[in-house]
Amino acid sequence: FFFKTNSIFRMSLSLHSFVSFLLHLYLVTSEEPNPPLWPSSVHVFSPGNDATTQRTVDEIFAENGGTEPPDNGQWSDSRFALLFKPGTYNVSVNIGY
Repeated sequence: FFFKTNSIFRMSLSLHSFVSFLLHLYLVTSEEPNPPLWPSSVHVFSPGNDATTQRTVDEIFAENGGTEPPDNGQWSDSRFALLFKPGTYNVSVNIGY
């Protein structure tokens, strides 16, 4: 009797795990667009757009105050993520310190 009950329990547990996996897969794929919709503080750059990339980097640096005083922008609420796709860039990214 124990062996039979144990097998049924394992089968129901396996079925439960499988259903949970399918539900998770559905929720992940249905909620997250691909590519993701980034907020305006996230910039994704591609190789070959060096002028646009440089302009955006310079605007972000200026918004955070440049280099005067030397730690200007370090405690700013203006936070940005600059993401670079693989490739070669001819861009100078000044981080200010």
